[in-house]
Amino acid sequence: MKINNNHIKEATHLLRNRKTLGTMLKDVWKGHYKMTFYTYAVAVLAIAYAIFPLDILPDFIPVIGWVDDGILLFIMFQQLKKELVRYNEKHATADIVIIDSKIKK
Repeated sequence: MKINNNHIKEATHLLRNRKTLGTMLKDVWKGHYKMTFYTYAVAVLAIAYAIFPLDILPDFIPVIGWVDDGILLFIMFQQLKKELVRYNEKHATADIVIIDSKIKK
């Protein structure tokens, strides 16, 4: 797979939005926001697979052993990016409703 600028931009999306990601995770923890089941499943499975000592490709093989972990973490980051967009859209519409209701009064 050839890496281009679009891949680099996508990879840095979570890093640039780390405050929003932190806010989203706090809201999830407090019960103010509910992520999709798929996002929960991907995150839990990717982290568990990266930590668990049994892998498809053993980690003691240099570089090759980390490829499967990296692929799953990449999938997790892509899903978190999608969830972050969903979170931002939800809060943007919530802000519009609040502003709109203030105007009506």
